[in-house]
Amino acid sequence: MSTSHLRYNIEFKSTDKGFWVDDSSIENSIYFLLETMKSHVGKSSEKWIEDFYSHLVDCSIGSFWSCLHLDLDIYITNNQRKEFLLNIINDTKILLIEKFEVNIDIDTLQEINSKKLKGAQCDYSAPVNKDVYIDLLDKIIDLIPDFPPLPLVCD
Repeated sequence: MSTSHLRYNIEFKSTDKGFWVDDSSIENSIYFLLETMKSHVGKSSEKWIEDFYSHLVDCSIGSFWSCLHLDLDIYITNNQRKEFLLNIINDTKILLIEKFEVNIDIDTLQEINSKKLKGAQCDYSAPVNKDVYIDLLDKIIDLIPDFPPLPLVCD
């Protein structure tokens, strides 16, 4: 099973918070995040949302095997973007809580798996507790730094 180290900056800095995660778990977390995010794509005039969505699709299908990166330092660069992502993550956690009682069933996991690249697929022989994915989404939140407020503009 491949693993990746997630952090805010793609280039390692000793001050970065980060964590190791198995790729299939984070790919599935991103899959659910995309389910929530897709309603915002195409409705916003901000190109970064579509670019970020496209990048996350690549992440969710296994394009970055053993080196998965969310590019948070490229897409989440200010408080407005951070707030957008926090709202999407919170909506995704609500979706998981409402859609699945305790576990995500094997059929759902295999359906997600079928959308991945061949080398990134794995066999699921047991359901996965939804809290695995909720916990990973919380860890992503912890990676995002606080940004300074925008200066007041006086006319």
